[in-house]
Amino acid sequence: MRRARVALGAALLLAAALLCAGACDSTQPLRGGEQVLVMRVVGTAPVRLVDVWDWWIDENSDGQPDRLIGVRCMDVTGSPTPPTRTALVPWHYVAELALVAAGSTQESIIASTVDTQEEFFNRTPYDTAVLQTLPDFSDNTGFFRNGRRVTRGHRDYIEGCLELEPIPANLFGSPDGVQLGIEPGDTVIFRLRKQVRAASDFGGNTGNPPEPIFAQLPSLALEAFLGGAPVSPTAGEDSTDESDGSGFTFVFTLQ
Repeated sequence: MRRARVALGAALLLAAALLCAGACDSTQPLRGGEQVLVMRVVGTAPVRLVDVWDWWIDENSDGQPDRLIGVRCMDVTGSPTPPTRTALVPWHYVAELALVAAGSTQESIIASTVDTQEEFFNRTPYDTAVLQTLPDFSDNTGFFRNGRRVTRGHRDYIEGCLELEPIPANLFGSPDGVQLGIEPGDTVIFRLRKQVRAASDFGGNTGNPPEPIFAQLPSLALEAFLGGAPVSPTAGEDSTDESDGSGFTFVFTLQ
């Protein structure tokens, strides 16, 4: 049976030899009729906004900031409810990628984290948008510089304010998603299931009084592109709903 050509990136950590043996050289020329399907997963949710400053102190008493010690974070408030924005958010998920080659009925697993020690190793990317720049200020605790308004899905909030150190964003070890060489008649199957809130790095509470980091659980979606153009599933779905632990199966057949 013809082997699929998969580019999983240099950071592939899960059973790399098994997943890539003879199949992962993205520099190989395309065969006749072959096209490259590019896939990545993103998570979105309505989230609160947060103001973040770099926190400096004056160690030598010369009146100037000289050591960065962290960040200062202030949730954006509002009446009657704090403002929110739908944005990218990080969330872990289990995934499996399979191929049914043209003329075959046999499903071949290309990559999977199902039933592995690091089942929920995959993670969606952070929000990267800076919504507003904020003025510097100082008080008796330090100097606050580089102020920016971001969402709770932003890396500055997750790793700075909450001091979480989650697994980097990736799909099967690659921060840029996966590329799969397919030919006419091939069927690609991608399965995904979200990690439940109770087990998630991002499922806890924050603030006083405590509230969930993300008030609403995210929806996760597969973004798939063929020749740079987005593709929709031939069968199944390409996104979850917001419910805890939900998933989807994406099926695409190249005509």
